[in-house]
Amino acid sequence: VNVEMFHAGRLHQISGLSDGHRCNGAIITNTIDVDDQFLAATKLPFPVVLLGRRIPGYASVSLKSEMLGRKAAEILLENGRRQLAVLQPAMLTQATRSRLSAFITKVEQVVGLPPMMITADSLIERSGCLAMQRFLDFQPRLEGLFAVSDGLAIGAYHAIKKSGRKIPTDVAVVGVGDNPASHYIDPPLTCFENAEGAQHLAAAEMLINLVHGSPPENLIVEVPTTALLRESTGHSRAG
Repeated sequence: VNVEMFHAGRLHQISGLSDGHRCNGAIITNTIDVDDQFLAATKLPFPVVLLGRRIPGYASVSLKSEMLGRKAAEILLENGRRQLAVLQPAMLTQATRSRLSAFITKVEQVVGLPPMMITADSLIERSGCLAMQRFLDFQPRLEGLFAVSDGLAIGAYHAIKKSGRKIPTDVAVVGVGDNPASHYIDPPLTCFENAEGAQHLAAAEMLINLVHGSPPENLIVEVPTTALLRESTGHSRAG
């Protein structure tokens, strides 16, 4: 068993990936569009399970991204929030794009307008804070924020509070990932668990079946994720 790291967009540069001599099977994750295009155009000569994305011809395990995005919108809308925004990184993955699309669609159905879009340079907290600061400097009306990762949400907290707004009184916030820090920031962050353990177990079992020539019953597995309702959306602590 070997863990091979690669820079985003450079999956194709991994030595020996395409000739079948490097490994007997692989679980591939954290790809961006360029990597996904490479996989779609290349038939790797060993069993592969993709984690967090779907590409025709490959087995995959992912969260129910559309459900996650729709539920995030429902949490904010049911809380009476109508002026909504999304905090996203500049570089999106297939899974992130899917959850954002579902969030936007649900908001448009209820409010009649899409949410405002805020783009951060990366997924780290500092980027989330800076992007949020820039947005709040010219957009005084904001009632709810969906951050595509807890890191971005934590950064946004600082910018929201620095602007004089209160969470959740003025701005309700929903994140994704259940970062350990999400329990301890003030107020605790409503988010979705990342269900990493369930995804990894399903991917490993699927790959073992493929390597041994016993195809799994389903080559596409979607793992459900749970919303953890906390004080950042006005709920009492639940996890």
